[in-house]
Amino acid sequence: MPDVSPPLSAPPRAPPPAIPPAIPPATPLPATVQLAPAAVAGMGRRLAAMGYDGLLILGIVLLVLFPMVMVINNRVPQPVVWALVMLITVLFHCYFWVRHGRTLGMQAWRFEVRNDATGGRITITQALLRFMVLMPALLFIEAGSLYRPALIAGLVYVQANYLWMWFNPARRTWSDLISGSRMLRTAASGGTREQPPG
Repeated sequence: MPDVSPPLSAPPRAPPPAIPPAIPPATPLPATVQLAPAAVAGMGRRLAAMGYDGLLILGIVLLVLFPMVMVINNRVPQPVVWALVMLITVLFHCYFWVRHGRTLGMQAWRFEVRNDATGGRITITQALLRFMVLMPALLFIEAGSLYRPALIAGLVYVQANYLWMWFNPARRTWSDLISGSRMLRTAASGGTREQPPG
């Protein structure tokens, strides 16, 4: 009896892979984080934190100077003292700004420094730029021990840096503008930024 089984058919072809839809381009971040002036730390907070941190830095300087005086067994030269103060001040602020976003004084008065472009921590370059803006004032104040008008000029320079907040719509000082950073208020718990009213 002849074989009447149906002929073998070719295996079905797999459907072609679906073309994934085009991924829309990511929305670029704004070049500058827009913040209401109410969220910016005011002059009073900044000056209070400066005094708080100044006491801490003074304590560190005395701790470093004490063994130096014991070793030298004499008065430490004034240029050495000023160089030590400058070095500790820069290291103190750069460490806390870059690592934690705020010093202990800023934490007590509830504000922090932020990168103006990203809203995150500032870089070491930005931290140093903040000091370079105020470096003339520090040099004038240092020379004030020898020439009293230099001390007055240094204090006027510091005040002019902060008074610029009254003329800038975003309440930013020279240090903020040149370093590309902002001083922002935080909530009472510390790290959370206060929401501006609106």
